[in-house]
Amino acid sequence: MIVDGIGFSTTSNAADAEIYGAEFELQCLPIDNLFVNLGLGYFSAEYEDLVVDAVDYSSNEMTMSPELTFNGLIHCDIPMGDRGSLTLQADFNYQDEVLFDALNNPLMREGGYWLRNGRVSWTSADVQWEVAAFGRNVGDEEYMVYAFDLSFFGFNEEMIGTPRGYGLEFMYRPI
Repeated sequence: MIVDGIGFSTTSNAADAEIYGAEFELQCLPIDNLFVNLGLGYFSAEYEDLVVDAVDYSSNEMTMSPELTFNGLIHCDIPMGDRGSLTLQADFNYQDEVLFDALNNPLMREGGYWLRNGRVSWTSADVQWEVAAFGRNVGDEEYMVYAFDLSFFGFNEEMIGTPRGYGLEFMYRPI
């Protein structure tokens, strides 16, 4: 907002909101050494009474409130006798569109996106040694985790999520 040529931001509080949702989670061991975890969330959040600078924003979606989320993890241990064990793990997360301001400014939103990660590890039979390789955000999804409307200064500030990354881990556990 600009008043008398000076830019500034204001903080407002909504008088009322309607919020409801549900979460479902499934955990199972379909076969020996295989663990599966799936989660699904539905969330609805709207302002019912929000007036800012004499403009009514009632029925706008609340900030940081994705309507749909979905996540999962698959973890498999493969015993190799006296050679230790191999572990394979993959996980994913989906987040529906989110808005970063109560006015539902189209520049302050992030569309839905998927993040996928993976990890492979070997553990010695005596569990003292572990070597692992991992990948995070393997699809190299570009996404915002938050944004600030600083248009009164001529720009918006965006916080970008973690890009694709790979790594190795070495662990020693003294007995």
